[in-house]
Amino acid sequence: MARQSFQAPLGTVRWCHLLTARKQYDETKPPAFSTELLLPSADADTQKFIKAMEAYFIEQHGAKAKRSQYAFPWGPDKEQGDAITVVKFKQAQFTDKNTGEAKPGPRIIDSQCNPWDGSIIGNGSKLLLKFQIYAWEGAAGCGLSFQPTAAQVVEFVPYERADDADAFAPVAGGYVAAAAALFDDAEVDF
Repeated sequence: MARQSFQAPLGTVRWCHLLTARKQYDETKPPAFSTELLLPSADADTQKFIKAMEAYFIEQHGAKAKRSQYAFPWGPDKEQGDAITVVKFKQAQFTDKNTGEAKPGPRIIDSQCNPWDGSIIGNGSKLLLKFQIYAWEGAAGCGLSFQPTAAQVVEFVPYERADDADAFAPVAGGYVAAAAALFDDAEVDF
């Protein structure tokens, strides 16, 4: 039986790692595809979404289930407070047991449903996310995890890495690295 898919409201993403899996803090776990979706808390679509997810929790675990402190993958933003609800999505990258190859992450398309071109999705991009829910239980209680399966990029903000070194100017009489000269004529084996 196929697992049920859900869709989150259009939101702004932060820390989007849906193209390539990133290493997790717990190095015993496989890399994961992940992102945070920022939704305006007072918005009607956000409220409807949260209520539907709370109802799904009760459907899976019961109304009187002991909830873990991590029961829901959403909460107020640490920086903007209750005005923004942050919804976290994460799916471990598994390996195909037959081939040993890493399985692909969520399918990503652009606003016109064309395959994504591979550009890194930066903070501030607006996405629609499809996901499946993993309902879990443990000694500390039970909860839900949202596992992304597909994304549609509605507004794209390219990822740009700031290079603070560009802000420096040459300093007269300062040290000059000779490392570049070492590699000009030398053969190097890696």
